Amino acid sequence: MTASSINAPLEAPPTWQYRVGALYVELVLLPDACWAIRQWQGVDACSPVEKQALIGAMAQCLRQADTTLMVDSHRSAAVLQWLLDHGFISRRCKYIYEYIYDGFDETVSFAPLGYKTLAELGEHAFLAYLTTAATDDPDGSAAASPEQEFQELLDHAGMAFRPAQWFVVFDSADLSTAQAVGVLLPQQFADKPSEGTLSYIGVMPNFRQQGYGERLHQLGLALLFSWGVKRYIGSTGQTNLAMQRVFDKNNCKLLGQRHFLTFQSNL
Repeated sequence: MTASSINAPLEAPPTWQYRVGALYVELVLLPDACWAIRQWQGVDACSPVEKQALIGAMAQCLRQADTTLMVDSHRSAAVLQWLLDHGFISRRCKYIYEYIYDGFDETVSFAPLGYKTLAELGEHAFLAYLTTAATDDPDGSAAASPEQEFQELLDHAGMAFRPAQWFVVFDSADLSTAQAVGVLLPQQFADKPSEGTLSYIGVMPNFRQQGYGERLHQLGLALLFSWGVKRYIGSTGQTNLAMQRVFDKNNCKLLGQRHFLTFQSNL
């Protein structure tokens, strides 16, 4: 990827709309091939015929591009339940966590660890580290290749992407002899810089189960808060118990579940 493509203006994401009278549903397609609900109006008041037509249209939308529909239980509990009651099923689920800055330990730093940034390493070398860290990762992307996964991460970062703020972390500040222990991608949200996430935390296979996941997560939080972030949002897969323990140890609050829905045609 060239510098010009990284800094190019972002195109508006594709949308899907369905309107019948007062019934209006609008979906927006996210970079990782799932839809999110932008508008959900008049569904409860529609007739049975209109309801079935809406269900069929949404199911067709998902099938045509082999996509899923993302719905958060803590934001749209009633919508999620409606979809589950009308033939949609949860293909996979993530747990969503939150941390509100209220005096996080600002003494947390990279010392005695070392690091190199994407800006220093270049895309090719950085991607090699990212690929290794993602080996057998239970939260790994469904992307077809490491290059596609990297592009998804860039798309999510949007105009807030800063190559000097994505890190490969090493086990020593002496980089001449240090070994890479993980990859850490802190990211402010482009539309709300007071909030942010860790787009990816990956520990190298040879350094797992040694506390580096918790440590990298602490470093990521400290970096976000040093950039002015006041609210951190993180997620992990329902089966990723190791990362769930990291969230618990670092005092993150469980907000709810993020479901990725498909339509079960036999219902």
